[in-house]
This record gives sequence, structure tokens and C-alpha cells, in this order.
Amino acid sequence: MREPKTAFLGREGRVGEGGRMEEFDYLMSISERLEAGKWVVAVGRRIVAQGDDPKKVFDRARKRCPGRELFIMKVPDNANMLL
Repeated sequence: MREPKTAFLGREGRVGEGGRMEEFDYLMSISERLEAGKWVVAVGRRIVAQGDDPKKVFDRARKRCPGRELFIMKVPDNANMLL
């Protein structure tokens, strides 16, 4: 199974894709400030964790925001992104 490029973890602990446009729009609005190749977790319009290891980043975010839906995304390595 392929790893999703973007996902969220709902309150029930299930991973889904899509449905978190607020976070996606926010990350795209600040994309020039994000480091390419890093994993970023957002809740609303706030980055709660980032780093190289997606599991560590996600676990850190889950500890900081228990019970919240988390949006995780890997910042693309190239500067161009087609939407």
C-alpha cells in the first residue's frame, strides 16, 4: 500500500484523505516558508510539529493536540506544485 502524501487522523484513530482544506490552504499560503522534504502536521491554521521522520512528527503532534484531527503532509522537494 502506498503512503498518502497528505492525510488526517480523525478522533476515531482512522486515517483518511481529503476533507481538511483549512489546513491545506494554510500550508499552501505559507509554502515559501516551509522546508522542502520535511513532514508538517497542522491543526487549523497552526503548525504543531515538523521534521524528517513522519512517525516521530505525527506522535509529537498527537501528544501536543490530543483528541484533535491532525493533517500531515510532506513538503514537496521541488518548488513547483500543480494544484
